[in-house]
Amino acid sequence: MGTLFTPCCTRFKGQGQYKTFTYTQFKQHHFVNNVLKSLATGNRDARAFRQITLSKIGEVKVIVHRPIPDGFDMKTVSVTKKADGYYVTLSLDDKTVIIAVKPNGTSQECSICGHKVKKPLSRRIHNCPICHTSLCRDLNAAINIKARGTQALKAQLMSSLKSH
Repeated sequence: MGTLFTPCCTRFKGQGQYKTFTYTQFKQHHFVNNVLKSLATGNRDARAFRQITLSKIGEVKVIVHRPIPDGFDMKTVSVTKKADGYYVTLSLDDKTVIIAVKPNGTSQECSICGHKVKKPLSRRIHNCPICHTSLCRDLNAAINIKARGTQALKAQLMSSLKSH
C-alpha cells in the first residue's frame, strides 16, 4: 500500500535538518562576559568572548565582533548552522529614551542669554547684541535643542518621581 500525501498537511523536516532556530524569550542574564585564559598569560592576540546559556543546549562560547550599545536589550537569539560552524545572531531592542523637541526659533534664540535675534535664513552666523556671543547659526540651534531636550527630560523624570 502506498503512502498517503495530503497537500494541506504540514510537512516536518527530519532530525538535524533545521539550519536556524530562534530563542524568542532570551534575557540579558543569559549572556555573560568571560575572557580567554590566554589573556591571563599576557597573550595580546587573545580575543575576549562571551558565554551564552541556551535552554536544552547549555553554555555556548560566543565571539562578539561588535559591542552591544548601552540602552539596548536583547529580544531574540537565533542560532544558525553553516558549513564552517554555528553562528549566533542577536536581535536588539533600543530602550533609550527619545524626547521630542520643537525646533521652532532655536536658531534665532541666543543659546547663552535667551535673547531673540531675528535674522534672515541667509545669515549663517548668530551674533547676539546683548551678550555679544558669536556662533555658527546651526551650532547655536543645536545648543538650544539640547537644552530644551534636557529640560523636557528633567520635567518627565520629576513627574514620574511624583507619581510614585
